[in-house]
Amino acid sequence: MGLYWVINMGVPVIIGVCQQASGGSPTPGQNGISVATTAGTGNFDNAVKFGFWDFATNSYAYSNGIYDGSTSVLSTGTNPTRTIQTQNVLVSDYQAAYNTVTADVALIIGGAIRTTTATGFVDRGRATWEIGRNGTPIISASLTNAGTNVIEVQDTYGRTPSPDRTIMNTGQSNPPYGIYDLRAQIGTSYQQVFIRNGKSGVAATSCPVAGDNLTIRLTVFNQIDNISTGQGQLVTTDHDLVINFV
Repeated sequence: MGLYWVINMGVPVIIGVCQQASGGSPTPGQNGISVATTAGTGNFDNAVKFGFWDFATNSYAYSNGIYDGSTSVLSTGTNPTRTIQTQNVLVSDYQAAYNTVTADVALIIGGAIRTTTATGFVDRGRATWEIGRNGTPIISASLTNAGTNVIEVQDTYGRTPSPDRTIMNTGQSNPPYGIYDLRAQIGTSYQQVFIRNGKSGVAATSCPVAGDNLTIRLTVFNQIDNISTGQGQLVTTDHDLVINFV
């Protein structure tokens, strides 16, 4: 545990003690938080939905559409404590969908935040998604003949925080697209990861290749109050999404 600072309307405000979640599903009767692919209960806890976005068609052109966690391998890690979701993606499908050397392919993430509150605490209803505010969301990247790009975008932080971001729409100017609005907004520090296909003289159909991988990290947090002391606390956990191209 330690003190945690939150940026509120541009002003740092100390709200109390930070409680790191255990790196798994919230335990009933305790202060906890996790990501999931559906709101409420049911599959899949400790996982997010994701898909690859095609700006030419404003859709998930990738042939398998949106991954819903059903074929992901779920685990936990330490340093930091986190949940880990590993998903295999077929190179042949990806290359068939994104076959231009200049293609920037956006990684769209969707899901819901699940929380539990211990006796003696009250949920302030401010569960929120974070990605990249404390640094780059890219933990590691090994992409042959391709690279990654990170862009600051619009999210829900400056409006009404929305724990349920399971809707991943298609079409132009038709948010929500998971946790994003697909609009660039410099200064938010809220980041989205793009895969940039191809290098000079290299066809995009040669990237990525089997054996390549990409790991990004997102964070969710929730603010709660201790009823007896009035002290605010922050419950938070990290989630790593590992994409293996096979």
